[in-house]
Amino acid sequence: MRMKRAFLINNICVLCEIIQKNKHLKVSFLNSVPKEENIEIIKKQIQKICNTQTDIREFYKTIKKDNTLSKISSNFSGLKPPLAASLFEAMIIAITEQQLNISVAISQRTKLVKNFGEKVSFENKEYYSFPSFKHIADLSSGKIHKLGFSSKKAEYMILAAKLINENQINEEQLKCMDIENARCKLMSFHGIGPWTAEYILLRGLNRCDVSMLSDAGIKKAISFFYFKNKEPDIKELLELSNNWGKYKGYAAFYLLYAYQLNLSL
Repeated sequence: MRMKRAFLINNICVLCEIIQKNKHLKVSFLNSVPKEENIEIIKKQIQKICNTQTDIREFYKTIKKDNTLSKISSNFSGLKPPLAASLFEAMIIAITEQQLNISVAISQRTKLVKNFGEKVSFENKEYYSFPSFKHIADLSSGKIHKLGFSSKKAEYMILAAKLINENQINEEQLKCMDIENARCKLMSFHGIGPWTAEYILLRGLNRCDVSMLSDAGIKKAISFFYFKNKEPDIKELLELSNNWGKYKGYAAFYLLYAYQLNLSL
């Protein structure tokens, strides 16, 4: 994996080139070398994005008795869910993808980043950092709405930014909660329902114990791989997901990935 990404750290925009090979990461600073304390912050964010802290072998051990999922995972050995660099980024990604085609959501989110992120130029190309929660918190909903988002989503994004900015919610708090309490905590805020809460927990905090069973695509994947395209009821879904132990979220990720690629077993 090789990519370039801009990070806004203490009001300084730093462009990095990230090369990941197996467990090893190589990071180059392209526009300027940041201070040591900022390097540590960037390092943690890159490790999170690349999901380097997860030993995926534990997931494979847990699902060993599930023949279907074991066959699927053998086709994508080493694959891990990509993570957001921060809780705020995960919240924005989740909100923008609510009840929307993912390609449209990505297009809209790109506009958000280009309009409100910090720009850095390198070799005649422009790169943008993800907008800071402080910046989004100070915006009017109309400025976001003009980019093509619904008025509701614009309000939800500003609310998410304010929640982070006012420390009403943070990563450490959610990490310390059991999965159901963390889910309920997120759902206590306007604009965050079951799907959004589960998405935030998986992509923003790497809570692999979240089930993601509220996701329509994952339900279709489960129906295809386990029930011959018949829609399972909630009891069947829960019984199946219990076989995945604390890796329900990773199982859902693999199933959806395989389904989207039309994998046949």
